Amino acid sequence: AYEIYQCDWSSDVCSSDLEPVVARLLAAETLMMLFSGFFHTLYMILALERLALSPLAIGLVISVGGIGSFLGALVAGRFALRLGLGPTLLAALTFGSAAALLIPLSEILGPLAIPSLVAHQLIGDAFLSIYLIHALSLRQRLLPMEVLGRAGATFHVATGLAMPLGALVAG
Repeated sequence: AYEIYQCDWSSDVCSSDLEPVVARLLAAETLMMLFSGFFHTLYMILALERLALSPLAIGLVISVGGIGSFLGALVAGRFALRLGLGPTLLAALTFGSAAALLIPLSEILGPLAIPSLVAHQLIGDAFLSIYLIHALSLRQRLLPMEVLGRAGATFHVATGLAMPLGALVAG
C-alpha cells in the first residue's frame, strides 16, 4: 500500500513517501499560505491606516475576490487546455502573485487606490482559483485513492499552520 508517512514510533522517526510532484505542490502551497498570512496582516494595516478606508469599504473590496474566484473557475479548464497543466500551474501562481503588486501601488495612486485594490482581488483570486483547481486535480490523479484523505489532511494542516505563522512574523 502507498503510505504518505511511514513512522517508527519507538524512535520517533517518520519518513515521507509522498509523490515528488505532490511534495512540490505541498511546499508551494505551504509557502504561499505563509506569505499570505504575512501579506494579509500588512494589507489591513495599509487599508485601514495608510489609505484610511472604512471597514465597509475594505469588506466590499475583499468581497470582489469572490467574483474573481468564480471567473477563474469558469476559465480554468480552457486555460489548461491551451497552455498545458504545468505551464498553467506556473502561470497561475506567477500572475496571481504579480497581481499583489497592485496593493503597494494603491498607496501612490490616490483616488485610484480602491480600483487598484479591486483589480488585485479580481486578478489575484482568479489566478489563485485556477492554480488550486488544477493542483488539487493533479494531486487526485497522482495519488492512490487510499491516501487522498491523508494527503488532503496533510495539506490542510501544513497550510493552516503556515498562515497564522506568517501573520505572527508580520506583527
